Amino acid sequence: MPFPQGFPDGCPPADAEDASGVVHRIVIQSPPGADDFRTYEEMGITHGQPCKRRGLSTYRKKEDAIHQQGLYPRLGRYIAAGELNATHGKVDVPRSPRNSHVTWWPYDGVDRVAPFRIVFEIPDAP
Repeated sequence: MPFPQGFPDGCPPADAEDASGVVHRIVIQSPPGADDFRTYEEMGITHGQPCKRRGLSTYRKKEDAIHQQGLYPRLGRYIAAGELNATHGKVDVPRSPRNSHVTWWPYDGVDRVAPFRIVFEIPDAP
């Protein structure tokens, strides 16, 4: 399957793997919606690496997503989990054993929301 038009050469990187397994994403709404799965590029955010802007931040471990949300509460108060497979696109490999962050590059036309369900809600601050 193709990626959306406008992907830079070499994106996703050559070492990216077929999407597989469960990933977690910080989302704003429950249930998650299409706005929760827009890339920076789709939102018009132009800073950062061109290839990374066309992907979505996800985490292999729910705990890592919860930690990131604690650092950046504006990202959302829910953690959604979804099981991806090769028809969903490509993911990069985690770069650190201490952080399970992976970028997911969905193929063009993939329903990004369908695999995801809310698995955690960040409690209100005391």
